[in-house]
Amino acid sequence: MTRTIRTFSLPPEGRGSRKLLGFSLVEVMVALLIGMIGMLVIMQVARTTEAQKRVTTGSGDAQNNAALAIYSVERHLKQAGYGFSSLEVIGCAMRIHDEVDDPMAPVSPKFVPVVINPPNAILPSGDAGADTLLVIHGSSASLPEGSLIVSTESKPASLPGSSDQRFIGLESVTDFREDELVIAAPVGSSGSCELALLRILDTDPSGYTIEVSTSPYGTPTEDRLLFNLGAEPKVVGYAVRGGNLTVCDYMLAECTDADDAGWIPVANGIISLRAQYRWDTGAWNQTAPAKREDWAKISAVRIALLARNSEPDKENVTTAALSWAGGSIDPAALTDAPPPAGLTWQNYRYQVYETVVPLRNIPWMGS
Repeated sequence: MTRTIRTFSLPPEGRGSRKLLGFSLVEVMVALLIGMIGMLVIMQVARTTEAQKRVTTGSGDAQNNAALAIYSVERHLKQAGYGFSSLEVIGCAMRIHDEVDDPMAPVSPKFVPVVINPPNAILPSGDAGADTLLVIHGSSASLPEGSLIVSTESKPASLPGSSDQRFIGLESVTDFREDELVIAAPVGSSGSCELALLRILDTDPSGYTIEVSTSPYGTPTEDRLLFNLGAEPKVVGYAVRGGNLTVCDYMLAECTDADDAGWIPVANGIISLRAQYRWDTGAWNQTAPAKREDWAKISAVRIALLARNSEPDKENVTTAALSWAGGSIDPAALTDAPPPAGLTWQNYRYQVYETVVPLRNIPWMGS
């Protein structure tokens, strides 16, 4: 019996042997390079996205603030002159807070629909390079031409310690209510004049009379016109202060001091307000009518608001002044709302928002 013995021999080294698993140095370096390129792309996209987000968010904030500010100013301008469409009272000094028992100091703005840049004693100036506005209108549904006064009478007070009672007889008292405020046209149609706001204390429809509060500046006289301004007339001032559009209602606060708590911010990021009258000649300027009859020649007011982004950019994104229909607005000159340390006005984006508001109640004065 033959016995077969099989032998095995190992193949030469490297031939047919199992390769070790892993990456070569070249493969590792290629992977690192690809990873670094990917990280650079991701960082660049993130940076660009963040910058776009800042621009979009800042522009959106500026747009929203400007829209709110424009709406607030426009709402009052549209009503300017409402309730006193008569040249009899235009241009007089109107005494506010003039009642005997009123704790606030009286102030006497001109009784006109709207004043651009009134005297500082009436409306304190705002930030440099910004205009101020004072708007007056009533809230009554009474005749804007006024009601004829047919009689006046004063009676001693019925209670000890109270003021005398003042009664005014009218052709009709249907448009007058208790707690509404009235003014009477002065005697004479030219020259200096003062008006006093009188509060209606009581009405007597059967006797065609109303009882009004007392005033140091006298009582209305016969054959004059009595104008009803309603229960909530508005004497509203607008000014830009510290980069905010602020408003103050003279009927509720003493607004002659810029630090008075009555000045309330309406919108942030508003660094300038510009305004102009439109005359019947087509000219636009800030010159208020010198004569009361010239108020019938004013047909509109044009306003512009300059809004600034809330988020600054690292680069200079604004390099020149901006413009509106009335001229240019240079952000570099608006020094009362300075950027934070290390930044300049050029690191911000700006937008100008403007509108033209027709003064619908003024043309009636010319009639």
